[in-house]
Amino acid sequence: MKEKKFHHPLFLPLLVIGIIISIFAIFMIFLGQSVEQGEGFEIMGKRFIIAGITTIGLGYFAEYYNKIKNSLIIFKYFLKNIVKSNKSYK
Repeated sequence: MKEKKFHHPLFLPLLVIGIIISIFAIFMIFLGQSVEQGEGFEIMGKRFIIAGITTIGLGYFAEYYNKIKNSLIIFKYFLKNIVKSNKSYK
């Protein structure tokens, strides 16, 4: 039997909100291009795209936080050992 994967509670809401914001941003950019004086819509659309991508990124960060934290701990451990080995040679 296949095991169910449990996601972090913030992953799916942040992912959905990020997708909705990005779709709204694309709509605003198309609206800005179709309207004669639509530069403001295009600027706001670009800002909303950045916000949507950031929200999706936060969702993935929440999902993989423990893996990121563990990899940083390993990196920190190796960094300390390199600094110790350099001091022992001097």
